Amino acid sequence: MEPWDVIPSVDNGPFAVKTLLGWVINGPLEIHATSNDTYVSVNRVDAKLMNNLEEQIRNQFNHDFNERTIDDKCEPSKEDRRFIECVSNSIHFEDGHYVISLPFKSENVCLPNNRKQVEQRLSSLQKRFSRDENFHKEYCVFMNKILEEGYAVKVPDEKVIQDDGQVWYLHHHGVYHPKKRKLRVVFDCAARYQGTSLNEQLLHGPNLTNTLIGTLLRFRQDEIVIMGDIDSMFYQVKVPQEDASFLRFLWWEDGNPRKRIIEYQMVVHLFGATSSPSCANYALRKTAQDYKGLYNTEVINTVLKNFYVDDCLKSVKTVTEASSLLCDLQDLLMRGGFHITKWISNSREVMTNIPVSRRAKEVKDLDLENDTLPIDRALGVQWCVENDVFCFKMDIKDQPLTRRGRSRVAPLKQTTIPRLELTAATVAVRTDKMLKSELDVPIDETVFWTDSMAVIRYIRNTSSRFHTFVANRLAVIHEGSLPDEWRYINTKQNPADLASRGMSANDILQGKHWITAPEVLLAKNDSWAEKPMELSDEIPVDDPEVKKITVRAVIHTRESSDNHVDSVERLLNYHSSWYKLKKGVAWILKIKKKLFLRTQRKTQLENQAAETCLSAEDLQEAEVAILKFIQIKSFASEIEELKKGHPVKLSSNVRKLDPILDDGLIRVGGRLHRARS
Repeated sequence: MEPWDVIPSVDNGPFAVKTLLGWVINGPLEIHATSNDTYVSVNRVDAKLMNNLEEQIRNQFNHDFNERTIDDKCEPSKEDRRFIECVSNSIHFEDGHYVISLPFKSENVCLPNNRKQVEQRLSSLQKRFSRDENFHKEYCVFMNKILEEGYAVKVPDEKVIQDDGQVWYLHHHGVYHPKKRKLRVVFDCAARYQGTSLNEQLLHGPNLTNTLIGTLLRFRQDEIVIMGDIDSMFYQVKVPQEDASFLRFLWWEDGNPRKRIIEYQMVVHLFGATSSPSCANYALRKTAQDYKGLYNTEVINTVLKNFYVDDCLKSVKTVTEASSLLCDLQDLLMRGGFHITKWISNSREVMTNIPVSRRAKEVKDLDLENDTLPIDRALGVQWCVENDVFCFKMDIKDQPLTRRGRSRVAPLKQTTIPRLELTAATVAVRTDKMLKSELDVPIDETVFWTDSMAVIRYIRNTSSRFHTFVANRLAVIHEGSLPDEWRYINTKQNPADLASRGMSANDILQGKHWITAPEVLLAKNDSWAEKPMELSDEIPVDDPEVKKITVRAVIHTRESSDNHVDSVERLLNYHSSWYKLKKGVAWILKIKKKLFLRTQRKTQLENQAAETCLSAEDLQEAEVAILKFIQIKSFASEIEELKKGHPVKLSSNVRKLDPILDDGLIRVGGRLHRARS
């Protein structure tokens, strides 16, 4: 595993290596002759999760396949509001710069004294200097600059012994820029001691930076572009004197490790503190707000909308506008203590009007009339200044090539094609919303194109009820667009399909669809075909995304007596015992009664608990019902005579039993009849 940093050993002891997984201790241990055991004590180990590829993919899927509406925005948190309150109450202008207090989470912050720890790190830095003389020289140049510029000052002698919990010492180490190979000394505000760090005590603050894509979009808006950089932006915002004690660091006199160690303290917001980006952006915006009466709207809006941290990227229509804006912008920022420089433009005429000292180093020595303008970096993107286009620089390694990611891939969890196409439609709607909010161009109408007729049917349909996944995405689409704004494009003319199918590099260069868009989009809009055929808005009956409607009905039919008898007889013959038969019939009668009562007085039964057992009365009622059925089947004529009040016929088999009709049931008469009398 590649080492990121190394803390050398002392007296041939262990040494520490910083890797992707954290700090690792290696090397020999001091073994005393009087002991056979070797012990190593680790005071604290911190493990921090890092964003890996899997998490990035998951975040992308959550963005594309989320359930939120189109206008969902991150509201400021409670800590964000506290940050704004702290900064707005403390900011003031002093000696040509804005001063902002460190935004601590607690009003009564108290930190342990970590000087000993910082001394050990300084000792490790000394060993690195002894091994790398060039690194030592570059380090000293940087430290001398922050001292000469007044970004750091020596701690007064009477304050050196301060130990009241209001002091914190910062580790510092050198980091080379991966592209420029320029050394920057970083103060490690995240270094922990006794369970805490400076960054853990500070409020991060809200994100006051313009979006990266929005800044680049506005940069491509007009013909003439200019780009500049605020010199040491964070260092232009100072901290009050009482907060400087939290930003102390150790450094040798004259940068010579053989000389004594001196205590210094930063008096500005520094690179590495979690609160610095928000504090610096707040001060930059405050500059525009405080002096908006002295400059035109274009200058003020440039500060508010065309900066990404310390980089200014602006496009205008004419050379005159660019030159005027450049001068006014420099003057405005100087009032706030910011110095913008390193200017570069795609217009040679604009570059001519910029003093050489304020040009970017890539164009300082150019002959603007004859030399080709260089390739520069604009927010991490390669910008060919001569042709004013973004480009890519690739180093092809001498090894077998692998296939790599076309467009956005589908999730591993199986998703139907219509759902994927509908998700793409929601991405289009959100992209349209983003473009309208980021571009300074009035957009009267938006046209959305899809090669999915199913998506168009879904969007136009207003009567079908869809499953949750489809319904949520249709809600986003309907909120951000109108059905009439959606048009059909044939798959063969759809440039988005090229990304999903894949193309060779040669086909991309020779083809037109991907670079210049299909011809149908370049034609007049009245010639745009909405669909290749008459497309019905009706959703097919068998569409799996439409909720199926289940109709439940109770149908009452008048059966013939023979059918009725057959069905009951099948029920009687089904059961093998008298008790099971009574139980089955009892449940049928119980359910029949409940259904009947529910139709008569539904509201009274809604809160009744469902019954799960039979009572003795239920079984008795079932027994009577069974006997009545059997008697009707066997003694129908006898029952009819008894209902009329006549005795049964002489030919009846039950005449000798003197039968009577008791509540619809034939019973034996005789003594029972006389007893009742």
